Amino acid sequence: MKKAVPFAIIAIFIFAFTRPTENPNKYTYKKDVQPIISMYCLQCHSGSSNSYMHPCNLNGYDSVKISVLNGTFRDRVLVKKDMPQSPLWQVGQHLSQEQLNVLDSWILAGTPLE
Repeated sequence: MKKAVPFAIIAIFIFAFTRPTENPNKYTYKKDVQPIISMYCLQCHSGSSNSYMHPCNLNGYDSVKISVLNGTFRDRVLVKKDMPQSPLWQVGQHLSQEQLNVLDSWILAGTPLE
């Protein structure tokens, strides 16, 4: 019994500090990120032949995740904030701080699909 107590304490300690990053806001690609990308990004980054001037394809979860993993998405959208560069910018429709927070939280949570 005395040996079981230290083992249990160690097991609890390991579990507490090695859990995957939780998504406290529960942001997901399908529910939260896809609508933002559809509204602000796909006009230029759809991966179609009409978007050849914009090589970063953001059409679909896998494509967005690739852009997140290689750092392009965070750099352009959250750090430099020079995307989206679409006609929407010309009429003053930028991503709101709330939308930027959603995208950032989603990335920090490991880009959950659902």
